[in-house]
Amino acid sequence: MITMTHRSILLLLCIICVTGWMTGSVLANDAVVLPVDPEATILPEPVPTHLPGEGISYYDIYTSVDGAAVSFDGIYQGVTAGGVLTVPVHTTATPYAVVSAAKAGYNSAQQTLPVVPPEGETTSVYLTLQPVQPVTGSLSISSSPSGAAVYIKNIYYGTTPQLVTGLTPGNHVVQLTHSGYEPWSQTAGVTAGQTNTVSAVLVRKQELGTLAVSSNPSGAAIYLDGAYYGTTPMTISGLTAGLHDLELTKAGYEDAVMLVSIYADQVTTVSKSLLKISSPSTGSIQVTSNPAYASISVNGIYYGETKPGTPLIISGLSPGRYSVQATLTGYSDAVTSAVVNAGAATPISFSLSPVTPDITTASLKVTSAPAGAMVYMDNVLAGITPLTVPDITPGVRAVTVTLSGYRNQVVSVDLAAGESGSLDVALDPAPVPEQSPAGIPMIILSLICCTILLSCKCRRK
Repeated sequence: MITMTHRSILLLLCIICVTGWMTGSVLANDAVVLPVDPEATILPEPVPTHLPGEGISYYDIYTSVDGAAVSFDGIYQGVTAGGVLTVPVHTTATPYAVVSAAKAGYNSAQQTLPVVPPEGETTSVYLTLQPVQPVTGSLSISSSPSGAAVYIKNIYYGTTPQLVTGLTPGNHVVQLTHSGYEPWSQTAGVTAGQTNTVSAVLVRKQELGTLAVSSNPSGAAIYLDGAYYGTTPMTISGLTAGLHDLELTKAGYEDAVMLVSIYADQVTTVSKSLLKISSPSTGSIQVTSNPAYASISVNGIYYGETKPGTPLIISGLSPGRYSVQATLTGYSDAVTSAVVNAGAATPISFSLSPVTPDITTASLKVTSAPAGAMVYMDNVLAGITPLTVPDITPGVRAVTVTLSGYRNQVVSVDLAAGESGSLDVALDPAPVPEQSPAGIPMIILSLICCTILLSCKCRRK
């Protein structure tokens, strides 16, 4: 049987359970769940700089740049705003020793902290942060046209326009290469912390080719773009790529005129069979000269220059007599006449004579011992020895050499036109004049006369 005591206990337990259930429901219904921001950043709080207790004083930390992180003995205190950070400290705590400030792009600065100021007071500390000095420089490289490959010390850096960074200070060789253009190079200076400019104007590469010309029969004169090159067969190199006018002429044959294409680094071959003229109406002249490179004119009309081992062929001349002239600097002009026959080539050879300079004066080199003597040519001062007297009219000339303390020397020289004569003169010392002993008695005699005259005057008085 359940007694009253048991009933009381059971009732108390039920009341406790119901109360607990209701309390849990209320707490569950009243709980507020805060949303979580995944991008929120929790900034570290500065480490307290003082212990709980009595007395607070302050340090004002000034920095030369704003936004510098300040630390006491390596413990972060905060960031300067407006160039200053106020840091509170406890007056009775263990004092800090060193304050430091740091910022990216600047060298850190630090110093010993002054003594902790009295309670409620402030001590100022100033820190100067110097910018980090750059140790490399840059080159801004451009070219016309652009797209050139850039090499510095044989290292490829890309194509123009190009900014090359991280270069050590000093001189660097910049090389540019571009298809179809000549290689370009230049020494450029690099300065730490600066960007220097390099600009290049590229020169288009001259593309050259070769022409090999032959004819049947051989011996035809070759004219390329109107310039005479020699006779067939011949190989002509160093021609610019592109189209060129080629003309082959030979007496008794029809002229062959054509366009030829020259390709870079290739040999273009032309072989031409000349058509014989059944009844030729013109002839030609073949001119050689020694030395070569003489200018040749026929009847006053210039036709070109002779070349070593190759005659200058002048074709298309009507039959008859012609005046042919050869001129070359430093040589006398040469003129001859030539008869041209139809269908034939008339050979002419010039042997040029050097021009002999027309010398009409002479010169004379004069020296003396001792040197420094005055030289007169026909009583006209010419200078001081040693000297060379130029432009002297040929013939007999009187040369006078004088020097103080020495006897004058007069020499006659006979000079011919074009002669370079020489004259060496040894000067003799002039004699020293001796004092005459007769002068002393004359002085004595004069004194005696003066004495007699004075005596006479005294007696009269």
